[in-house]
Amino acid sequence: MKLDTRLIVPGPAAGTILVAAGGVLPSADIEGDQDEATVVAVTAYLRDVIGLRVPVLETHPRWLGVPAGDPIPTLAITEAAPRGWEPPPALAFGPIPAILDGVPDSLVPRAEELLTELRMGAQPPALRPRWSRPGWQARASAWMIAAAAEAGRPLISEPAPFYLRGISALLRAETATGAVFLKAVFPPFHAEPVVTRLLAERVPASLPVVLAIEADEGWLLVEDVAAPLVGEMPATQRAGGLVAGSNAIVELQRRLAGDLEALASAGCPLRPLDEMPTLLDAAIGPDGAAFGAETLTPDRRDRAVAATLAAVERVA
Repeated sequence: MKLDTRLIVPGPAAGTILVAAGGVLPSADIEGDQDEATVVAVTAYLRDVIGLRVPVLETHPRWLGVPAGDPIPTLAITEAAPRGWEPPPALAFGPIPAILDGVPDSLVPRAEELLTELRMGAQPPALRPRWSRPGWQARASAWMIAAAAEAGRPLISEPAPFYLRGISALLRAETATGAVFLKAVFPPFHAEPVVTRLLAERVPASLPVVLAIEADEGWLLVEDVAAPLVGEMPATQRAGGLVAGSNAIVELQRRLAGDLEALASAGCPLRPLDEMPTLLDAAIGPDGAAFGAETLTPDRRDRAVAATLAAVERVA
């Protein structure tokens, strides 16, 4: 996987960012593993190529319309570079550019938003994920180190970014007996750590080992399940993998179906079957939920809600 990357690295001084010759955003051709999230490759480039150890706050790979094998336009923004860090010879800290020369069109809207925030010294919007805010990785890593040690699985490597998207983030670290992961969830999924621990207690064979949770932060520390993805298994084994996964999901439902109070106490939202059409209508919203670049038309929205109502009646 090749990433045609533009970097936004705020400088130690307010109103400055890392720029290349001509005051443009630094660019880099980064090689990444197609089975890993973009943040892994970007973090490695910053650390190993330009000697910058700083958390990546966001990555924006724009795959749409890119021919197979071509570099993927990617935008990445980091926390501010620490004082005392010296950029490599081709780079320097300078004013935030007003014009984004050389930036792929698909990256321009997000780049302009982020640079405007830096230019104005504005606080991140309220809905921005916690892990895309300065200081989060240091705080999460400190908890991960302490929680793993308390669980009897002390880390032998520093926590490192493994996944970074709008709805969740992962940090990964090694122990003497295998990897562990910290998963962070966004507020609508706030119950996930508590619910996962409950499910792991009830059906341990079908869940990863939960080492610790931090419910207020939405953090979950688990052991690596060390299992392949079904899509990566030999073709002759995929059907068996799907059957095993389906059976595990059915078993979870059977174990908990008679104890919905436990799920409710763990924070699971209650969504009665007969309310599903109304909930879907509210989720789509008056402006029509967007899927990629396409927004639902009123007609399609009505058909979706009607189809859900018919499905609910059939299931009932």
